[in-house]
Amino acid sequence: MAAGTPPLQRLGREPNLYAAWSRVAAGTGAPGVDGVSLNAYSHHLNTNIQTLSRHLIEGTYQPQPLRSFVSKRNGKEREFRYPTVRDRVAQRAFINVFGPRLDREQRHTSFAYRKGKGWVEALRTVEGHRDRGLMHVFRGDVKCFFDRIPHDQLRSALMATLSDRTLVDLCLGWATVPTLTDNGLAYPTAGVPQGAPISPLLANHYLRNFDRSLDQAGNSLVRYADDFVVLCSEPGEAFGAQVGAEQSLRGLGLELNPEKSYVSSFANGFSFLGWTFVGCSGYEESPSDSARWTHPLAAPRSESGSTMRPVQPSGAAAAGTNQPKRHEKSSTPPKASKPSNAPKEAKASKELKASNKAKKLKAPKKLKAPKKSQKSEKSEHDRSERKTA
Repeated sequence: MAAGTPPLQRLGREPNLYAAWSRVAAGTGAPGVDGVSLNAYSHHLNTNIQTLSRHLIEGTYQPQPLRSFVSKRNGKEREFRYPTVRDRVAQRAFINVFGPRLDREQRHTSFAYRKGKGWVEALRTVEGHRDRGLMHVFRGDVKCFFDRIPHDQLRSALMATLSDRTLVDLCLGWATVPTLTDNGLAYPTAGVPQGAPISPLLANHYLRNFDRSLDQAGNSLVRYADDFVVLCSEPGEAFGAQVGAEQSLRGLGLELNPEKSYVSSFANGFSFLGWTFVGCSGYEESPSDSARWTHPLAAPRSESGSTMRPVQPSGAAAAGTNQPKRHEKSSTPPKASKPSNAPKEAKASKELKASNKAKKLKAPKKLKAPKKSQKSEKSEHDRSERKTA
């Protein structure tokens, strides 16, 4: 389409919606408040896509309420709010069409919900900064991040990038849609719904200025959603990063989580994204019970990569923790083994096999013709006499 095509018309094109549906259909999301499952939506797919396309292009599209689902993990409850399948398709189409424009505003310090990045890359980057000599750390966490994003400031952040009110209104509609509860509809006063496809994109975009403020003056920020570390060369710089983070978040209507935010160092140890760094080593916070899975940072690596080996926490790094004991893998090279007798043994085995094969191939003994029975010989004698007669 031409560059001047209205944004909602671009969004509502049927090919975009079919592409979005293929992504939604690949998931395992539960039905929304309308009770329509992925399977049920697919039974009338063409009609559903055509209707959604018309509503988006005409500007009559309105998101439906969310369905609440409470998940329990490690003794903690977490609420997810799911859109209907129709709204998931619309949100995924927005991500496909306009997501790249928002993603371009992201810095290299942001690793969550972005193509080609992830938690493993975030941890590897922390290793890289450590190897460059940034040994002091401010470890931070944004308190109740997804639930506390102010809607008015989110609107301003989106308008600064998208520059189109219809698109911004659409995004805010998804962020402010009510949730169906046992007591009726509950309207949020802040935040973005966890469980909606659009929420990670909106949340990441909201922290773009926070990233710029911390990743400067020789410090290095690594952020994954609301978890982040600022790596510094001096302890004073780490404390300065803490003050800077508090000020930046305050301006965004957010705050640090005091239970998960602290200044530390690689020498004393700190945790980030499920991995505890201790010196040039580390260990997994909650090891998997599966023998088939190994944490990427615990796996052996070549000499060209960073050498991170699992160790047992000790000293300051283990204070106040209930981590199970782990045995340290020795970093000492294995001792040279004695020369092997394998070639001689292999040769002897080969000769033995050849000998056995030769025995089997010997020519068999000649078989003697079977002796005729007396009865048979007598019968032949009688026949001979009759012929003579």
